[in-house]
Amino acid sequence: MMIKPHNAESILDQLMTQNPIPLAQVNGATGIYALEDECGVVRYVGETAGSFFDRIFKRHVAGDDNSHKYSSIFNAGRLWHPSSRDVSAVKRSITSPSDGKLAKAVRSSFARSVCHARIVHFPAVSKVELKLLESAILAITPAENKLWNDSRQLRAYEPRGLDEFLASLAPPAFVLQALVRQGDRWSSLSSEDRLVARS
Repeated sequence: MMIKPHNAESILDQLMTQNPIPLAQVNGATGIYALEDECGVVRYVGETAGSFFDRIFKRHVAGDDNSHKYSSIFNAGRLWHPSSRDVSAVKRSITSPSDGKLAKAVRSSFARSVCHARIVHFPAVSKVELKLLESAILAITPAENKLWNDSRQLRAYEPRGLDEFLASLAPPAFVLQALVRQGDRWSSLSSEDRLVARS
């Protein structure tokens, strides 16, 4: 199956107009996908030659690097836990590994429960074709819908709706207390110190 770059406009239209899918329900493999933020706005367009579920549900919510979009963008406030790639002495001096692990677990749960994706399947398409198609789509994607693509380092923020999510989740008191402490630690950091420091 050969995909021509000029199909990018129709594929982008599909991504922007289709009904979004909860992250836990994405399925299939090979194609183009879009990630929504917690408010339902598309912020990232990408491709995968593998499982959508593995790429989106597992990786985007669980890693530490800029390529793990949800995990990176929501790594702030009460959901903050220093990235394993972050060499900042300031962050290391104030963080609590135990509180941070709880914060990261809630961060992953928030993304998986609240955020949605959109996918267009292209079975039996080569990785090279997908990369070319992704580039063609990104070239015509509005800036606000590829905000997470265009940032070399995502500026993390505490997501909207976190209080409502925590109320529905009803975690034990010790988890809520850990989140408050992580939020206080995050608040003590300067804007510059909040950025991931790499060696």
